[in-house]
Amino acid sequence: MDCTEKILGLATWGAKKGVGTHLTLELGEEWLTSRNYVRGKWSIWVAGAPWRIISEGSLIEGSDSEHICSEKIGILNNRELEKLKIGHPAYDAVFEFSGNVRLEVFMTSSDGTGELIVMSKNDAYSLNGNGKIEHESS
Repeated sequence: MDCTEKILGLATWGAKKGVGTHLTLELGEEWLTSRNYVRGKWSIWVAGAPWRIISEGSLIEGSDSEHICSEKIGILNNRELEKLKIGHPAYDAVFEFSGNVRLEVFMTSSDGTGELIVMSKNDAYSLNGNGKIEHESS
């Protein structure tokens, strides 16, 4: 994703489960939206795509858990994003954080139902299951 250099090195906070298996994570300095939501300089949204959190080689939490635990998702907080890899041909995304913690997102559906969005106040980058990366600026 073209935003990789912009998000590397930023501190993470606000990791939480959204509706269903959706996952959100904030990076960098806080700012207040026009709707009075506090967001990070960048946000990561995983919508409808399978994901899992790995620490020290062990599964911590995943979208396939019967009851996704918000406390376990919190392991993503207070870490520095060190690397982002987009694989081919499956277009899976791996976010590597300090402390040997990874967020793996599986863009396995070719029908485009899953989506990974990395967005800031002015830019949004999205990756869907067919491998198409889109960029929008406001």
